[in-house]
Amino acid sequence: MVSPALYLSGDAGTIKYRHLWQVFDQIMVSRSFFETERPIFMEKPEMRIIDFPFLLERDDKFGGDQPFRTYVGMRYHGGYSDHLPVWWNLKRAP
Repeated sequence: MVSPALYLSGDAGTIKYRHLWQVFDQIMVSRSFFETERPIFMEKPEMRIIDFPFLLERDDKFGGDQPFRTYVGMRYHGGYSDHLPVWWNLKRAP
């Protein structure tokens, strides 16, 4: 298996538990995904966490930011998700 999340910086994360960001969400593929007639490849082995400002809100309890959640417990909060999305740039060989 290949996971570009291995190349993320230590303070990156897709979820926040208390004061710690953790990489929970990943994109994983088998090596056979890349072994085709026109191989799919990554220019850089990178995965990005999409942390646009509208996806975050201030974390008054533990400091910094946290994902802008849809629900807090059973109460509708109006956000997007308690996880941040991930992005992976792939290219196909000519």
